[in-house]
Amino acid sequence: MWHNVTTLGGGRNYTLTLAIEDKDGVLAPAVTSVVGIVTPDASAPTFTNITLVDATTDAIGGTFNLTLDARLNEESTVHYAVYTNHCATGGIGQVSDALRIYFVAEDTTPNFKDLGNSCQSVNATESIYFESCIAHGTVSCSQDATSKVDLPNQQDTGFLEWDHTAGTATGGDPAELGASVSISLESPSAPTFLLLEFPVGDRGPSYISMRFQIDMQGLVVFSVASMIADIDAILTGAAQGVQITEIGNGRFPVFDPSQVHSVNITACDPNQLVGGEKYIVVVVARDKYGRVQSSVVKELVETPNN
Repeated sequence: MWHNVTTLGGGRNYTLTLAIEDKDGVLAPAVTSVVGIVTPDASAPTFTNITLVDATTDAIGGTFNLTLDARLNEESTVHYAVYTNHCATGGIGQVSDALRIYFVAEDTTPNFKDLGNSCQSVNATESIYFESCIAHGTVSCSQDATSKVDLPNQQDTGFLEWDHTAGTATGGDPAELGASVSISLESPSAPTFLLLEFPVGDRGPSYISMRFQIDMQGLVVFSVASMIADIDAILTGAAQGVQITEIGNGRFPVFDPSQVHSVNITACDPNQLVGGEKYIVVVVARDKYGRVQSSVVKELVETPNN
């Protein structure tokens, strides 16, 4: 005579108490408990949630810190590996800072997966005692072991993709599968100037001094242009009237955004930037992902005579 008891957990120790009643529903004056029934656990853990809690970066130190909430259906040990992707997506310094994290979980031991799933024999020689005049006997379950080593159940490395914002797996059933999560460390916005000035006292006849600070690592790109005005054309409206010619340009990489930086802007040909003239300086900041600040800075700067 067989009867399946369902909804039991794996790797658990159970006691089964049996009582007998006749066809009229009268219980026999004795019960028997089978103790030490261990359910083997041959299933690997399953992720039930993976959510990104926080991601911070130290641009100067070149480090990052991630906090994730990973949950499973049983007590487990989680192993992980983090890979970075610094692939260029076009242009100097334009990259994609994406992380991919792989998770593999295994359950804790003992999980008794080496035991058989039935009692091969019972020992009925244990003590029989009485409670409230009811005979209560105990017998122990003996389960054969298929191995002397109790190894953990580890997830399959199929690595199902998870959406860390929703905390759910995408594209399949996560049961007993490893997980992978893709996380971007990119800043959500382009650089912003915290300071940009052209000090009058720091200018010379052949250079223009610029002081600046941006709020993240990036690249400050600048150019200087001369202006030649055609008064007759301006008065008659026959042409635009002002000819603008770039005479110099440069780039300044910012590795430490906490610092104020200075650079002297000069012309490619020293004879093109002279004292007592007005020049247009154009400045723009971009980050390493290629994103440019929303507005380009244009400044009309006059050089001293001497």
